[in-house]
Amino acid sequence: MRSSPKAKDHVFESTHSKQSKPTQASNTASLFSGLPIYSALEKLDDSLLEAAEDLGCSRIKAFWLVTFPLSRGGIIAGCFLVFIPTLGEFVIPSLLGGSNTLMIGKVLWDEFFSNRDWPLASAVAVILLLILIIPIILFQRNEQKQRESEG
Repeated sequence: MRSSPKAKDHVFESTHSKQSKPTQASNTASLFSGLPIYSALEKLDDSLLEAAEDLGCSRIKAFWLVTFPLSRGGIIAGCFLVFIPTLGEFVIPSLLGGSNTLMIGKVLWDEFFSNRDWPLASAVAVILLLILIIPIILFQRNEQKQRESEG
């Protein structure tokens, strides 16, 4: 079967929409989230799930009460591994074309190399750095508080 010209136009429009650039950038980077989540789940002791089921938890309740809290570190690390590359992405917005959606990595690239406005590009780079550092600092403080309360 052949597709109609309208269907082709719809596909073309969807690749150049405002949502397609961040979505595609996060889809590309989401491959990096699998390893820390797998690592966290691999360390999980199966006897904890068996104990939760022996104490009357259903499998779903055991997942939320045992598995999820113990794998939270891997989930957060995976989120960071997706968030950081997605925020600085400039290639995917260029490949998808169009200038309707501004992404900070693309703005940084344009200011450095197209406009040659180095002071503005440096300011954007500092903002990008702050956006990346603040969640990491908050995560480290949260982990430190949890370690202090446990020990």
